Amino acid sequence: MTEHHVAALYCRLSKEDQDLRQQEESESIQNQKNMLTAYAKAHGWEIYQIYADEDYSGADASRPAFTRMLSDAAAGRFDIVLCKTQSRFSRDMAVIEEYLHDRFLEWGIRFVSVVDNADTAVRGNKKARQINGLINEWFLEDTSDNIRSVFYNKMQQGEYLAAFPPYGYQKDPTQKNHLIVDPGPAAVVRQIFAWHAAGYGAARICQMLNEAGVPTPRKRQEQAGLRKTVRYREGDPGRWIPTTVGDILHNRVYCGDVVQHRTEKVSYKNKHVRRVAEDEWIAVPGMHEAIIPRAQFEATQAAMAGRRHATQTGQVSPLAGKVFCHFCGRPMSRTSSRSAGGAIHYFRCRDKYAYAKGKQCPVGFVREEDIIAAVMEPLLDVLGGRCAVSKHIASLLQSHLPPPETRWRQAQAAALTAQIERLQKAIRDSYVDKASGLITPAQFAAFGADFEQQIAACQRQLAACEAASPEPADAPDTLEAACQFLEGDACLRAVLGGMVDRIVYGRPDGVTGRPMLEIIWGWENPIVGFRANHRCGTGSV
Repeated sequence: MTEHHVAALYCRLSKEDQDLRQQEESESIQNQKNMLTAYAKAHGWEIYQIYADEDYSGADASRPAFTRMLSDAAAGRFDIVLCKTQSRFSRDMAVIEEYLHDRFLEWGIRFVSVVDNADTAVRGNKKARQINGLINEWFLEDTSDNIRSVFYNKMQQGEYLAAFPPYGYQKDPTQKNHLIVDPGPAAVVRQIFAWHAAGYGAARICQMLNEAGVPTPRKRQEQAGLRKTVRYREGDPGRWIPTTVGDILHNRVYCGDVVQHRTEKVSYKNKHVRRVAEDEWIAVPGMHEAIIPRAQFEATQAAMAGRRHATQTGQVSPLAGKVFCHFCGRPMSRTSSRSAGGAIHYFRCRDKYAYAKGKQCPVGFVREEDIIAAVMEPLLDVLGGRCAVSKHIASLLQSHLPPPETRWRQAQAAALTAQIERLQKAIRDSYVDKASGLITPAQFAAFGADFEQQIAACQRQLAACEAASPEPADAPDTLEAACQFLEGDACLRAVLGGMVDRIVYGRPDGVTGRPMLEIIWGWENPIVGFRANHRCGTGSV
């Protein structure tokens, strides 16, 4: 009487197998199933189930059908595992040893492969199985090295190899490893960089994007059909988070560069991904159309390098990261207090209050407005001809200050641009009101049409203002225009970022003993101290 056996048939095909064998029919999943079914019937074995994994590597021990088969084997649902070759079961020598020569013996499972005659029921067959295991692992290692070499070469050629294009781009339909601009998201990227240049932090930028209902990068991928799984419901744009905005602001892809090899797998047998040192990244400039001019991108990186936390308004203080304590040398923190006239902002040393009594820094606090006045005072003196300070100051200031004939137009253009932004925000707010049921769709349409007319009128005036060449006769004089320009936050950030290296507070004046503000300019020039008319804290010096 023949012994009754129940067999599990396992088939596997990976992308590497398809590429290397040019998708030969003999390697197809269906062909494997037919071969194994015929072999089992010829030996009189009952077929419990056919397990199949497609597009999975032989080094992957987490294959879904494979793990399901092992679970059923441990439960004793069959007593034979049948494969076409031992490599179909696994190319990992450690897995071969663990199951074929250990677990399967424990569970009473026999392993059989048709083509290479592996059979754990044959005692003298073990060495052949181990040699096959080594050969399969060597093959896997060679294949991995070849694939890595091909990918590395493609990276060096500037081909974009990631599965998904970065936000703001799409893959060229005629050349899959080349990026082309996606107009809608690209406009959002430009707006993010513009908001950052205006002093807004990542959290505030996220808030504005979410208020406007702008779809997130993940939602955009879902809309484009790039994702197999859907995270957001229909009509849900998703939620922007500061990390996403920060990644966009740091990504060199937006100035036309392809930067890859930032991470890598530890080995072909280990899925763990580790970061690669920046000097080992593969960066190829000018591979596609830039969304952000390189000069603007580099200015953004420089601003972020010295930027600290945003204030409650969502904007970062122009002085963030610039003010230091004379005694401990550490950055001073910005704080605020409320008064009848509004908020008053100060800078104070953290160590003033952090150390035990007797070890505190003796410096007090200094008002933000006094620091700004101290920075602008010599610049205005230069503009007014009252001070012939170093030529370095004049040249650097000139690089930040537009010619006199353009300053008036800039002021007009800034006012019109601000009005356009307010009207666009009004449209967004009315859309939210409509979605909340506060206004009817008809009211929303009427409001929107009126806002659009006003925006169009402002845009026409803005275009005329930018096209005008002569300065109006009633424009303010040079010094007044320069003062108005220098008082703007945008110019203040530019001056502090490019001209001021650091501001030190607290060194006692040798005559009066009062704490001084010392401005260290970003060029070879002696320290310029300011002593008078500064409301300083009461900390003893």
